Amino acid sequence: MLKLTMKMEGEKMKIEAIVIVVIMAVIAFVTFYIIGKYNRLKLYESRIVNKWDAVNKLINEKTEVLLKTITFLREHIKEEEVTYNDINIIVSNYNNLTNINDKINEYSNLEEAFDKLYKIADINSKINSNVEYNMLKEESNNVNSKIEYSKEFYNNEVNVYNSKTSSFISNLVVKMFKLNKYNIFR
Repeated sequence: MLKLTMKMEGEKMKIEAIVIVVIMAVIAFVTFYIIGKYNRLKLYESRIVNKWDAVNKLINEKTEVLLKTITFLREHIKEEEVTYNDINIIVSNYNNLTNINDKINEYSNLEEAFDKLYKIADINSKINSNVEYNMLKEESNNVNSKIEYSKEFYNNEVNVYNSKTSSFISNLVVKMFKLNKYNIFR
């Protein structure tokens, strides 16, 4: 009877050891799976940041053209000083932002600033025929084309990231590690 009891206790210990090993294996699998998901999402996130850096560099070029245009127009149309100052504030606000989504949201204000400047210039026929002004306008158009092209690459990366983060487990990882969410740049 003692042998039977000892044998049953030995069997019970083997089962407990197997259960412990299985539980540890499941925990290890889940941990490594989550770490893998996190690493993949961080990789996609770094691709987004790289693509954004390219877009942002072009936007900075565009703001330089905007500021050159303001300087040019200040010399020729002095009565618009309030508008020029307002536009300088818009450029400054944009440059002070650090978050990608905030910059995307603020970009429309830069576009409106350019439109205001061109409307001011369009009213004055002497400025429209000025070679320097037309060169600035052409430079702006070239940069705009490059921005549109770069935005496509950025948006593609954001779409991939957003689709990857929409699955159940990935969404949990995003929330658990407080990963960033990214907006499409329209």
